[in-house]
Amino acid sequence: MILGKKTLKSVENKFFNYQKIKDAIIDARAEQDSKGGFTGGDNGHSRVSDPTAIAALKHITPLHYVTIKDGLWDIKVYNPEKWISIIEYCFGIYHETLTGKLAERRYLKSETPEFTMGEMGINSKSTYYAWRDDFATMAVMLAVAEAIIDSKNISE
Repeated sequence: MILGKKTLKSVENKFFNYQKIKDAIIDARAEQDSKGGFTGGDNGHSRVSDPTAIAALKHITPLHYVTIKDGLWDIKVYNPEKWISIIEYCFGIYHETLTGKLAERRYLKSETPEFTMGEMGINSKSTYYAWRDDFATMAVMLAVAEAIIDSKNISE
């Protein structure tokens, strides 16, 4: 499968911003908890909400999106909890493999390709980018399976 530049850039953006997305999810969930219940009513009827039940329902409902800061821009990340699951699953699949080590250096440590190649003893950029593409392709396949990327748009 050949990934298009747009798809690759979008997926890599999620990997590069993994910690920001994770933190934004935690913040969004905490914000949901801070909202209280409601009492009131009209026409002689009172309505008392159950804040505990409301909080529980909010926590099982997936977040539609979170907003993260990327440089000067605010970026909306849709389906953030699914993306976090995909990212963690990919790192789990490639754990203790050369592809996994490369991905960790690229996405979590933000190392340059040249530095990583030197440290890992990778002799060609084509090998580096092939391993990167393997990792990104796995993420795209999982995202298609989760219906957060349309399979028709992968080659864009």
